[in-house]
Amino acid sequence: MGVVGEPVEAGLVSSLARPDGNITGFTSLSPELGTKRLGLLKEALPDMTRVGVLQNQRNPSNAQQLASLKEAAATFGVDVETAEAERRDGIGAALDQLQERGASALIVTADSVYFNEHKLIVLLATAKRLQH
Repeated sequence: MGVVGEPVEAGLVSSLARPDGNITGFTSLSPELGTKRLGLLKEALPDMTRVGVLQNQRNPSNAQQLASLKEAAATFGVDVETAEAERRDGIGAALDQLQERGASALIVTADSVYFNEHKLIVLLATAKRLQH
């Protein structure tokens, strides 16, 4: 496994204890980490009231990650704005949408496109003054 949010939910393995088949590896992209990520952002930016989330709706684990973030956002008193990009060429427009909606910080969901384009995302987010 490379960049996989939830291998059981994605249907790649039957269980983490006994993955069976020809799959090996690990995942550190658990949707539950959304609470921790948002908590760290809130700690760094205590006045933050709106966070932008970059997601790829074609990635099944992004829905789980977003649900976890929205649950955490209610706890921290933060509104969540989402924008979608399936490919590199959509990232700039998605970040523009988040900026227009008043997001002052950015969380990027786990996705192979975003993993490969992390430098571009950091450059664009910095130019748009989205904390990340």
